[in-house]
Amino acid sequence: MKEIAFQNNYNLEVIVFDYRKREDYYASERSKKLITNHINRLKKEVLGSLPREGYGKIHKVRAKDFYVAEEGRANPEYQIIVEDLDTYLVTILPQEQQYIIIGDVHECVDDLKGLLLDHGYKIEAGKLVVTDKLKQTKLVLVGDWIDKGKQTKDVVEFLYDNKEHFYFVLGNHENFVDKYI
Repeated sequence: MKEIAFQNNYNLEVIVFDYRKREDYYASERSKKLITNHINRLKKEVLGSLPREGYGKIHKVRAKDFYVAEEGRANPEYQIIVEDLDTYLVTILPQEQQYIIIGDVHECVDDLKGLLLDHGYKIEAGKLVVTDKLKQTKLVLVGDWIDKGKQTKDVVEFLYDNKEHFYFVLGNHENFVDKYI
């Protein structure tokens, strides 16, 4: 997976839950032995090799203290730093809408239409008709709508004709086609 990500110019960062106190890992006494084995393997086999793996950054979470329970608030020691605010803001979906998330259509345009009908959409002459129930709903297509099927033209035409109803996220299949073209 890492090789594919690098080939497609994705920046990869690692978040490792490397708690200082072992007790922070345990959900119960019953799971203690299993978790201890995983922690030992993590420290022995994984943590030492991470810096040589070429990740953009390696983040270590050292304690299970994200929330200060007695004060009823988030721990101020943890901060989220947005390095490119404009890029971040365009990724936030409007809060006043509802969303239907759809993935891995792989050119099964009839199945996609059936799914949309099941959710209450109507389709007339290839165009989605939004019912009153769905006026505040957008469809999020999270990649892989092409490839692995024999209906490339049909799925592309359907999505293009109805693009005002969708947010599109490129998957690895769309990325491959884009690079090929």
